[in-house]
Parts: sequence; C-alpha cells; structure tokens
Amino acid sequence: MGMDDALLGKAAVVAREVARGLIMLRVGERIPGTAEYAQAHDVGFGTVQKALASLVYNGAIKISSQASRGTFLVAKNASVLWRAAHLPAVTGMLPLPSSPEHEGLASALTITFEELGIPFTLSYTQGARQRIRALLERRCDVIVLSADAATAASAENADFVPLLDLPDCQYYKPGALIVLMTADAARHGPLRVGVDRSSYDHEMLTRHEFPDALLIPVHYTHIPQSIARGVIDAAIWNETARGPLTLGAALCLRPLAHQPARDLAARLGSVTLLGRRGSVGVAALFRDYVDGATLGQIQREVIDGARIPSY
Repeated sequence: MGMDDALLGKAAVVAREVARGLIMLRVGERIPGTAEYAQAHDVGFGTVQKALASLVYNGAIKISSQASRGTFLVAKNASVLWRAAHLPAVTGMLPLPSSPEHEGLASALTITFEELGIPFTLSYTQGARQRIRALLERRCDVIVLSADAATAASAENADFVPLLDLPDCQYYKPGALIVLMTADAARHGPLRVGVDRSSYDHEMLTRHEFPDALLIPVHYTHIPQSIARGVIDAAIWNETARGPLTLGAALCLRPLAHQPARDLAARLGSVTLLGRRGSVGVAALFRDYVDGATLGQIQREVIDGARIPSY
C-alpha cells in the first residue's frame, strides 16, 4: 500500500479497486462475493462491506443479492463510478479538424463525454501512423482512424482493440478524395506524386492511383504549396479539407481515375475508434455508453451547419 493509499484508508482503497472492477462489468452480471474481494485485497470482510456500501450510498452502483446465486450489478452510474475509481481523463486523438467530417467527429465525442460526465480531452495529429504511435506509447487511450487503417493497425499490434465501428459516421465525404495536380502535369517525364507516409490512407490511395509514378515524400498540409512551387506534379487531396488551396491556372482537380483507388476510397470513408488493451475502463465506456448512431447524428448536424462545432 503506497502513501496515498495509506492516507485514504483501507475501505477507501478497496472501494477504488472495486469500482475499477465494476466499470468492466455489464449490468446484470454477477459481482465477486465478499470473500473473493477480501482475499484479492488482503482485507477483512467488514472492510469489503464498507467499500461496497460506500459505492451504493454515493450512487455509483445498485446491487441485488439473490440468496445462493450471489450479488448482481443492477445499475451503474458511469460518472460517479469513474470518480470513485480515481481514473484519469480519457484522452482521444483525432486527425486535424480541418474538414467538416473531422470537426463533426470531434464534436460528437466531446458532447458524448460531456453528457456522460466523464472527463475527456482531445488532441490532434495529422497522419494515422502518428496516432498509432501515440496509442502504442500510451500518450492517448483512443484514436480515430479510417476503418481500413484500423484493420491494418490491429493486425500489426496485438495490444490494439477496436472500441467502436461507426458506420453512421464519415471519415471522408463520399467523392471528396480527388487528385490535385498541375494543369500541365503530363508535359515531362515520370509524374512526380507527393505522398504523406505518416498517413496510411494517403500512402495506400496514392499507390493505387499512381502505381508507376515517382513518389516524393511531402507532408499532407504542404501539398498545395509543393505543387505550386513545382516540387511535385500531383497528389491525393481531400476536397472538403480547409487549407491553403487556391485554384488557378496552375492547379486543377480531377476525380480518381483507377478503379482500385476508387474502391479503396469508398472503404476509407468508414470510421473506427481504436483503443489499447489494459486501459482501465475505456473499452467498457465505449461498449456500454457510446452510441454510434448518436455520434453519426451529431456529426451530420455539424456537417450540415445545423450545429455549431464544439470540441
């Protein structure tokens, strides 16, 4: 028992640990018995009973004893239980909110956690691979990815777990992934195509659309300037992204031309929230309290201008 635990007292420490365990349980499931808790935490039965009684009294849980069948979790209050468990804020990491779709996702998650009463913070990083690294390094609890990127990340990292697939949300607006290029891109030799290798989506889509091109590393946000300066001839671009894009005689847009790229773009429109095994309570929060249809509705309202972004 550490110094902080000693200051809390045995019953408070046990209440904290019990709360962390109960967050994981679904309503209706059996909770461990008094003897199990006492053995697990090396305390007496009375200490366990005080801990459970404090959680019930504070409104964190409702339980029901059913004779020989045991004690069952009847209800739990996410906000009160989270505080009782002394857990930190849930930290999410999203792409830069430079498109209405990503603004809508940030708003939907922020509003959902505000309504839950769970502390929640957001940070933003361009490039799925940067967010994946942050999740691996435990700098966040949940990351937002395209469904394809999430599938690839989960296949490479056994510690990753999909928290929620969001078919009602948009990662990219349908048809928004296009090619930004110079008006005379075909005037000379091999086409020089910019690729942001920190972005799984951008790299894969670029390889599908430009299988024979010379690929030049460029950060996504620098693509318009790189084309304008003649560093590259073309690159994949999200048409709904807000950025330094001024079309003139030097720049033009065209839709994706290759069927493999169009098929991939359609798959990339889906959203997955990815977490890490061992993050106490995070997976249970998304399982029990975060509704994908509600997230989708909030995102659509932001995209349509019916709701002011809030994140």
